[in-house]
Amino acid sequence: MRMKKYFIGAAALLAFTACSNDETVDLNQDGNVISFAVTANNPSRAVTSEVFNNAKKPESFTVYAAHGDKTYFTNETFTKDASDNYKSENTHYWPSTGNVTFLAFRNNLGTFHWLPNAASTITNFTIDDNASEQKDFIYAFTKQAKTATGQTTLNFRHGLAQVVFKAKVTNPNLFVEIEGVSVCNAKNTGTFTFPFTGVTDDNHQDATEGAFDFTAGTQGTWSAQSG
Repeated sequence: MRMKKYFIGAAALLAFTACSNDETVDLNQDGNVISFAVTANNPSRAVTSEVFNNAKKPESFTVYAAHGDKTYFTNETFTKDASDNYKSENTHYWPSTGNVTFLAFRNNLGTFHWLPNAASTITNFTIDDNASEQKDFIYAFTKQAKTATGQTTLNFRHGLAQVVFKAKVTNPNLFVEIEGVSVCNAKNTGTFTFPFTGVTDDNHQDATEGAFDFTAGTQGTWSAQSG
């Protein structure tokens, strides 16, 4: 009886090993590892070091991925290397066929809800009242098939608006000192819905603020705003 129990255990281990190997062969047909290049439009959206554009790209960001209508991987951190390529610590390979949907973001200030086959959201997204502590929330959404190098480009967009005040005096004989500026009824909490019907692939890295005409459905939207 004891010998029989040992054989059953060995058979179970062999079955698990075979299943694992089948999955690896299916995903890694040619060794193409998923990696990213990044673009981001130039206007700044915050006043801290957490501000991103093409001259200052994020050191890392979070990625969720779906293949078809199923989750491919979740909550994976991709980090920039010396060549400005972004790779994950856990290696992920391109599937042999079909598009992969990638949703990436930096500075999630709420609760993220992942949906592989619908628009994902961040609820209770709250901006710090202190301007010096505010962070630049950026996001990207794309659907791509396997590339020759394994790399695809994420075009990040800013999810927050920046309020800028400027004063101009045209009379050289006048001295004007501004003691402070107040903004009333500004909302600092809300729900952000990521794009799903369209992607953020439009490359607006060289466009000036307000000069780029985004394709409909390619921008995230805010709702349930309060504060």
